[in-house]
Amino acid sequence: MKKLYLYNLTGLFFALSLFTSCAGEDKDLLFFPPPVLETPAPPSASAASEKSCDVTFTSQLCVSILGENISVGVDEGEELCAEVAGFPLHIRNGKISLKGSEFPDVEVSGHGLPAPITLNGKGSDSGENNIGEGTIDNAGNITINNFSFYINVLNASVEIPGFTLTTGSTSALDYLPAISGHSTDGSGAIKLVMAKTLGHTIDAADEFLLGASMQASFTGTVNPSLGECGDKDAPKALEVKQITFNTDGSKTEAALPDGNKLNISNGTYLSSDTHQVGSKYESSAHFRIRNTSSKSVAIKIPARKGSFLFHSDSSLTTELASKKSLFLDVTFRPKQNVALPGENKETLLIGTELFEITGIALEESGDLSLAEVNDDGSIGRENVQELELGNVDVVTSPQRGFFKCEKITCNDTEIIHQCTTCGDPSQEACELLPISTEQTPLGEVDADCKPLRPLEKPLTVIDINETGKISLSSQQSIVAVRNLGTKSITITEVTVEALSGTHANGEFTLLPGSIFLASEYAEAQKKINELTQQSNVRSALPLSLPPYEKGRNEVTAYIAILYHPKDLRGSNGSEAGIGSSTIDKAKITIKTEEDKNRSVIVQGSTSLFSIPALELYIKDPLSLKQIAHNQAYPFSGITQEIEDISVPLFLKLSDAAASPTRITSITISGNDADHFELLDTKEKIDSVQTVAGKKLHCSIPSFDPNSGELMSESFDLKPVKINAPGYDLSPGEYTTENMPLFGCIRFKKTSDSTQKSFEAELTVNAIELDNSKQPARNADGSPKESTLVIKLMAAVNPLKGKMVFRITQTLSVILTGDNSIVTGIDAYKEMKKNIDAGRAKKSDTQVFLSSVLLDPFDEITMKDSSGEEILSIPQDGITAVFRAVDNHVVDSKYGNEFLYDYINFPFDASRPEGQKGIFEDYPNVPEDTKVNGWRIFTSALSYPGPLAEREDLPNYPSECEIVDPCSKEGFIKYTKAGIGSDGKGACAFFYASAGKFDSPAFHAADELPGGMYQRMCNQVNQKQNILDVNTGRYQLNGQITFEEIGFRLFGPNFVHIPAPYGPVPGAKELDEIFHTAFTTGTLKPQENAEEPNVLPDEHIDISKKMYKINLDDKKHVNPPICNNNVSNRRYGNITASSWKYLKPYISLDEEGEKPAGCPSEPGENYAGGTAFLHGLPLDPDTHKISFVTAVRFKSSPELTFVFNDVMNFFVLNGWMCDPTGSEENFEGERCYDVELNDRDASTQVSILDE
Repeated sequence: MKKLYLYNLTGLFFALSLFTSCAGEDKDLLFFPPPVLETPAPPSASAASEKSCDVTFTSQLCVSILGENISVGVDEGEELCAEVAGFPLHIRNGKISLKGSEFPDVEVSGHGLPAPITLNGKGSDSGENNIGEGTIDNAGNITINNFSFYINVLNASVEIPGFTLTTGSTSALDYLPAISGHSTDGSGAIKLVMAKTLGHTIDAADEFLLGASMQASFTGTVNPSLGECGDKDAPKALEVKQITFNTDGSKTEAALPDGNKLNISNGTYLSSDTHQVGSKYESSAHFRIRNTSSKSVAIKIPARKGSFLFHSDSSLTTELASKKSLFLDVTFRPKQNVALPGENKETLLIGTELFEITGIALEESGDLSLAEVNDDGSIGRENVQELELGNVDVVTSPQRGFFKCEKITCNDTEIIHQCTTCGDPSQEACELLPISTEQTPLGEVDADCKPLRPLEKPLTVIDINETGKISLSSQQSIVAVRNLGTKSITITEVTVEALSGTHANGEFTLLPGSIFLASEYAEAQKKINELTQQSNVRSALPLSLPPYEKGRNEVTAYIAILYHPKDLRGSNGSEAGIGSSTIDKAKITIKTEEDKNRSVIVQGSTSLFSIPALELYIKDPLSLKQIAHNQAYPFSGITQEIEDISVPLFLKLSDAAASPTRITSITISGNDADHFELLDTKEKIDSVQTVAGKKLHCSIPSFDPNSGELMSESFDLKPVKINAPGYDLSPGEYTTENMPLFGCIRFKKTSDSTQKSFEAELTVNAIELDNSKQPARNADGSPKESTLVIKLMAAVNPLKGKMVFRITQTLSVILTGDNSIVTGIDAYKEMKKNIDAGRAKKSDTQVFLSSVLLDPFDEITMKDSSGEEILSIPQDGITAVFRAVDNHVVDSKYGNEFLYDYINFPFDASRPEGQKGIFEDYPNVPEDTKVNGWRIFTSALSYPGPLAEREDLPNYPSECEIVDPCSKEGFIKYTKAGIGSDGKGACAFFYASAGKFDSPAFHAADELPGGMYQRMCNQVNQKQNILDVNTGRYQLNGQITFEEIGFRLFGPNFVHIPAPYGPVPGAKELDEIFHTAFTTGTLKPQENAEEPNVLPDEHIDISKKMYKINLDDKKHVNPPICNNNVSNRRYGNITASSWKYLKPYISLDEEGEKPAGCPSEPGENYAGGTAFLHGLPLDPDTHKISFVTAVRFKSSPELTFVFNDVMNFFVLNGWMCDPTGSEENFEGERCYDVELNDRDASTQVSILDE
């Protein structure tokens, strides 16, 4: 027999390279140890044929080839073996498959080979069509048929098809005997074998390989073992998250798609030579691998797989200790002839878990990208599909016409009378007058000085400085067009067109020459400025845009787009008004010679700008603040020691004011007016001198224009005098740099004062003047007077910073027709009677904790619990933040009666850093702290339901059974069939979550981009994506409002359980999301844009006053509450009325001054009717506070009569706990207690109180 040993294979390899042309890549040389002898293992009783899972097979491959002219890996000492990285085996109910796209490259070198060879399952293709399929039985015996292997050497690829891999025995071949594998045992050890008589590959190889016998064995282990495979309860040891580094230096972590996909690139260009480097030819992603198990995990990550490279600051081969992390960088570097255009995939075994790595490779081409340009010239959003050009506040001026009018004297003022249309203004004595929408002169009176047309409206048009031109710099937007491809691209045309079916009037234009190339924004800005000065600049099209290379060739095409509102109508035909905008849209298309066109929708909005003639400014040591009409100025720095502070007051006219204004007086009034004073002379100002630690002299601070920091103070203050008839301000006379000082506003208190908060009003009285500086008059002859009013507020040591809101009592009103109920958590004084009598437990008391950040002076930066996301910055108008409360269902029971089973903890100190929850960055948190979610008990909806006798209903959770709210076993407990021997049925709870309304968890994907809504029972053990509420307004008078809240109520109850358990067909467990607000103020409609909107729910009919509590009004749309909630509760031998839970919160008037109640209450004398519901502001002494909110269930087939179209009101009663405070006052560490304490009890409403 003629044998060809390894050193004789050189000719074979060169023959392969001559007769094939497939590309490959040289690999690093590796050393492979000889094979380890295996003994067959007994089959495992793992019921493998019933499994449905993926396992990873890591092994050593040994190959033998023996024929007439070849002997490879046969003789002792000549073994040809290689390590095989883990690859997946897919098990599906008795079927098993192996994919060529997932089989790794097995590199073999040495042993006298003249060049390395690579064995894989894909050759030069993707391998997606190479799939071996077979069976697996209960004992773990495996057979995989018809799999192809590829030998790659010297840019050649040869397929050897038709292999069968088995744990059994192969057939004996002509030159080699049969070999045996073995099925997996309990440790996961397994051996797959295969044997084949080689057929024709290529002519040059037939001399050696044709008819030869080939055997191979894969000896290794599968992870997880078949016994663990498919066990849904087996916890995953590793948590892998993708890390994104933000532009501000912070980082965010995100879960992997599908839990196991590492996406490295959505588009990276294939490189063809070593000179093509940089971000276009490689993409990287960063990941954190955390061992969440209690044991160490062996990690072995290769340095490279296909086109993916792996790097870590620590070793890629390591024992990852429990609770420790490994940071992994993955780079996708696709090369021609190695990676294929399109998606490239590899599998990666990390520990015992299999992950998929993907990257998209692009062929070389040009690729236009449109990006926003920020005001500073930096690039904003990339690849924009829609570009917001911003809002244009247009000033309207009256349309005028020529008329001939007589004049009549009314109250010493001449007014037009008997007007007729002017024929030829150049020939007749006509007057240009403002006209109405009916084309008649405005303000015309009859012979008795009465308005001729009292209901007339002025006809207004956009006032564009009476020139018909708008400065390009004020209404323009710049789009940066960059070529992110690898080849130059030619821009041939830029077009602007209206969107189909919309109103358009040429609002968007491209000026001639408004597209040009520049390497720096400064160069582009210069060309933009030239556009405003030249009318004959020609377009540079066509132009060639080279590939953009940061730091090397940053040539960018800039396009200047002008938004110029021509009328008050928007694209949809609506008209702009004061307080409302209209939207204009158009499509801009950039066309290229290479047909790589890009389009972007541009949008601009127009609104009428109501110009306040008078502007008031206060310049305190923090900043210059403009205080608008009816807004508040809070004095900062007031403490028990510092009792006297003054700040300077300035007035000027707005820049767009058209006529002069005369300031006639400035006054201070209100309940606490004696604590405020206007120092309106130099003598008064100088009389208040600084006393260290007690008084602060009034001064005008100067701030660094760049940093905003205080530079200096001026104490030589000389206010202007308001002498009779007043002080005149003219349009354009003053700026914020030279506006006149009208004095200093002083706050003062006495040292022995116990008052903590103070409030007054400052009123500026003014008269509008005409051009002759005489008082302008209204049509009835009265002077045009105006007032500007601001609130002055001061508080001694107001609460600020991180607070724990301890919700000690929740009250609810459910307006279900004749069965409307008022219910609440009993006050501790009521419960104690039942606890002492054994009818209740201490654990029936409920305390919910929340995170609230307070910033009364709008001076601090507020962040989320991780400290990474900024929620509010100084002077942005946000003075309070409510951190989201995510209450989702878990399948855990805690074995502690004070911890709520089946609901997650919003804060758990035992969780890993960065995942603890809402108090992670708070001080003085005990190490063992766990905080309950919001779980509101509702007696009426617990078993036996709302129609049962009151004495049969459970009063407390200890009188019913707490069940898994998403389990069949729990659902049946709401029915008679599920009642146990103790007679207890299931408790009903509202499991409440709260956060920003536009949170992904509150919206489906078709409602909100990125929406992730699922029914709660479909996401057990999964955290909801809820955003913190950064909309809060906190004032020194204690009023706090959080707008734009999403409020989710979930939970099964007696009437809301799925079929076949529930009494109502089609019903499901309650799971509703509401758009609402939390406020300490009054629930009433918003009256102006400055007021918070506390009733945003579109299902609440404002016109029908659904926001009011109906006591006993038979005509009101809401059901009355007094019928069922008077003398309806028993505490031993005492009868009480549950409506009294609302007694502190309802009033007949909006201001909360006129008490309201049920007329049928024994011993009381209430008028009844309807009432407003209001909260209670933060008390500066006790820190008590109460929020109210209103929601309305929509009409839905999933809801029963109990909630369909039903109004609900909630009161959250409690106090703000300072975690830096004294433990003797139940603050400090005691803020986080989950048990009710004496201070909690003092905040509760008791219906036993007289």
